[in-house]
Amino acid sequence: MNYFDFDFERFKLKDFRVDKKSMFDELSVLNEFYQQSCNLQADQLYKQAINRINRIEYGSGGYLVRRGYYCPSIFITFTIGGANRGKILKRVSKRSKISYEFCYDDQGLALIKAYDEPVKEFDVNPIPDIEFIERQGDVEVGVTFRGNRIVYIYICQFDAEKLVNCRFLSVENEYQKEWLFYRNNHLDSIELIQHHFGFENMFSKFAPMKYEATFICDEEGCPKEYFHNEDEDKWLYEVSKINQQYYRKMYLEKTNEKGIVNLRIHEE
Repeated sequence: MNYFDFDFERFKLKDFRVDKKSMFDELSVLNEFYQQSCNLQADQLYKQAINRINRIEYGSGGYLVRRGYYCPSIFITFTIGGANRGKILKRVSKRSKISYEFCYDDQGLALIKAYDEPVKEFDVNPIPDIEFIERQGDVEVGVTFRGNRIVYIYICQFDAEKLVNCRFLSVENEYQKEWLFYRNNHLDSIELIQHHFGFENMFSKFAPMKYEATFICDEEGCPKEYFHNEDEDKWLYEVSKINQQYYRKMYLEKTNEKGIVNLRIHEE
């Protein structure tokens, strides 16, 4: 789905840099994209997208992370307690509590509806946040609207289908960059940088916070344990079952003849 008149190549990063100039260069490109995208109307984008949607998945839970089950941030969902990504519902009934609708077109995930409170399938749905997702080459961009106001931007950069980095911008107060490092094609470690800024000035005082985690993978390359690098004792924590399922589903399963990852629905 093509929503945005912007060259996503400009979002690509060659390496992981945390100095002030590099961070502000990244924010400058994001700010340009944000200012340009402010001219878009969510209702018009929705009309453009809805006729091409051919499949919908329903998610439950995952309120504390963006996109719920499909939150691209490995660091946030794998290593921070309480940041549960929720689950995909195998079936939907009158009793189902729906927090996300994941809408697909022929190219993949194209639109996400996110509800603040769970809704039932046959209730009158409240007005959700709507994220429009577009991929150009190795860069995927998601823009979340609340009404006709942009509130969040997600950028994911891939090497083929392997996630290299993901960046999250809350247009009011936060920029977050997560970089994934691999060893023998297995996830080895992640570094996360968070920069908080003023409400109307993303170039205000520069005081980023840095976090690191190292992962231990099984033979298939799925992360099973991790430790925080700043922890002197290097205490090992288990990666939850739902996060292992997610990682296998998104990054380890074989692709089909069209090169699209075969999606299978999992549920704890």
